[in-house]
Amino acid sequence: MLPMHTYNCIIPTQSKPARGATNSTSEFDEMLEMLEPDDVNDLAAELGLHGLVVQSKSRGDDNHPIGGGGGRERTGSGADVSHTPLYLASQVSDDAQEADVDDAIESLQSDDPTLTELNLNNHTRLDPALISQLVEALHGNTHLKTLSLANIRFSEDHAKQLADVLRVNTSLTVLNLESNRITRKGIAAIMKALAENKETVLTELRLANQYFSGGAGAESDIAKHLEKVTSIIRLGYNFTSPSIRTRIDRYVMRNTDLIRQKRASLVV
Repeated sequence: MLPMHTYNCIIPTQSKPARGATNSTSEFDEMLEMLEPDDVNDLAAELGLHGLVVQSKSRGDDNHPIGGGGGRERTGSGADVSHTPLYLASQVSDDAQEADVDDAIESLQSDDPTLTELNLNNHTRLDPALISQLVEALHGNTHLKTLSLANIRFSEDHAKQLADVLRVNTSLTVLNLESNRITRKGIAAIMKALAENKETVLTELRLANQYFSGGAGAESDIAKHLEKVTSIIRLGYNFTSPSIRTRIDRYVMRNTDLIRQKRASLVV
């Protein structure tokens, strides 16, 4: 868990409303400021805005600002932000979002121990090259636990690049790659890497709603490799085969029991 920090928000620049448009931004901002941070996250989920709730550390902190969690997911940072207003990603300027990714990459490369959760869901400034830089920065990182990269046009090439990371990573516990452009080969590469990593601690993997349907082959690949992965207890994917879904359920139940037994042995 991240140490306690005071956070200041990156306040978006105000743009001039289009002619004839109704400017309700001030009313919306006032409503957001009246809400608690968790309520803002819930509102974002209801509105379909699963992007960043952008926060930056105080000027007295030498560390760089990092994007927090969005949607219904909590930041998990432990930071006291209840006294500061929060801004949805759609309200943040492009420059602020771009700077946020640059800082995230730098912190990943330096293995910043305070960066344990990174949520870039629905980020609008992530081009293929920048995504590759982000994935490359994960090599050697030992502190990041939650990585959310939903709906950023994450491709098969990115998935294969990420597979090289997952093959040796021992810190990630949650990985969200939903609503991207990962093909069957990309999904297979990710699952195979996890199967080969006997020290992986990944417990949750989300791969649902890919632009390219992997078909029955992708479902079969997932089941084949999941049989060898004993850490995953939550798996998100659009399974259509009842038999494959049954196999997946069996492996997940097995893993859940293994984790329960391990915890019980530690208590004793």
